[in-house]
Formats: sequence, structure tokens, C-alpha cells
Amino acid sequence: MCGRFVLMASPRKVAEHFDVAETVDFSRRYNIAPSQLILAVIKHPEEFGRRIRDFRWGLVPFWAKDETIGTRLINGRSETIAQKPAFRKAFKTRRCLVPANGFYEWEKGSRPRRPYFIGLKGDALFGMAAVWDEWLTPENCLLRTCSIVTTDSNELIKGIHDRMPVIVHPKDYGAWLETKPLAPEEAARIFRPFPGDLMRIRAVSPKVNQATYDSSDCIESLDDRTFAQGLLEL
Repeated sequence: MCGRFVLMASPRKVAEHFDVAETVDFSRRYNIAPSQLILAVIKHPEEFGRRIRDFRWGLVPFWAKDETIGTRLINGRSETIAQKPAFRKAFKTRRCLVPANGFYEWEKGSRPRRPYFIGLKGDALFGMAAVWDEWLTPENCLLRTCSIVTTDSNELIKGIHDRMPVIVHPKDYGAWLETKPLAPEEAARIFRPFPGDLMRIRAVSPKVNQATYDSSDCIESLDDRTFAQGLLEL
């Protein structure tokens, strides 16, 4: 799954990387959690070009009775996203890219839970596949929400967790952002786990376990000798 991630690239870098004409101002964030507002790149069928918009993380389908369903839909599995009622319509025409410089995963079975920061080499910016929807609130306001798509882990991550976000190759940004259904073979290619030899992973402070903690030291490498000390400092 993908339950926390980082965006520390500048607004200009994000706009350039995703070929967005407008620059949206935002602050660097080092511990983004579900239910918070996040940025995503979309190609709206009624607007020209790509846009960056705010979304609440946790998909609320247009047909939902209330918005609490979003807490259970922060991720959608690539294997079933085309069939699941909560995702299938959004997957057809409302796909987006969530900018990130890395994400966190916790080692299964570790006690205490041991977090790792995972991303591309050099902490380079990338886009995570996501889908979005709009829900009409009781006050007649449109709530925009999204869910990050996951796939099987690659060889680098498999020892920690069996799932990872779908990292879209830049050459596939255009296809993913199109507001029309993807061909099955095209979707299958995009959903392949990103190559592990292009990525890196490092243990980080258990401070990340606190969703309210958001500081640059979240991504600092923590070796075995200092892991216990990090616990003491919580």
C-alpha cells in the first residue's frame, strides 16, 4: 500500500516535470498522510492542457452516501481497479498523477514498527498513478478526492512490504492523463512495478509514525546503531 509520502520539490520543478503551464504555490511536505489535502496533475476534459489541483486523499465516489468511505479508499489495487465499483468509473476517465519525491513503508512484523523511505535515486521527483472523483456534499459543494494506485512490490521493496505505489514512467504521463479508457495492454504496462535498480531505500526515524510530525528530518537516514536512540527521542 501507500500510506504516507513526501513532496519536497519546488513548485517550479513540479510544473516543469509534469509539463504544466501554471505554477501552484505550495510548501514542502515530508510526511503527507491520508485525509490531508494533496496535489495532483490532471487533464480536465473541459480545460486545455494539464492542471495542478488540490484533492483530499481518500476517494469518495460520486455515488457515496457520505464522505466517510474515503478513509477506506486511500489506495486502489491495480489488479482490480477496473472492476471495483468505487474505482471503475474514475479509472476510465479521471486518472491523475500525484507528484512525490518518495514514500514510506513499514517493515512487516517489525516491533516497534520500523519505517523506511523509498524513492528514486537522488530523491528525484516522480508521478504516482491515481484516480479522482467529485462528490456533492450536503451543502451542495463539490469535494474532490483521489486514491493512489498500488501494484506488486519490486525486488528492492519485497523484503519490507508486498505492495508499492504505481510509479508512472514519464513517457506514459500523457496516456495516463487522457480522459478516455486505457487499452488493457497499455494499463498492464503502466502497472508493472518500477525497476528496483533505479530506486533506493533507507531506514528513517520512527518520528514518521506520527502523522502530525512533518519535518525534513523525517527522511534522514537512520542506521541500526541510531534506531533505538530515535525511539527514545519520540
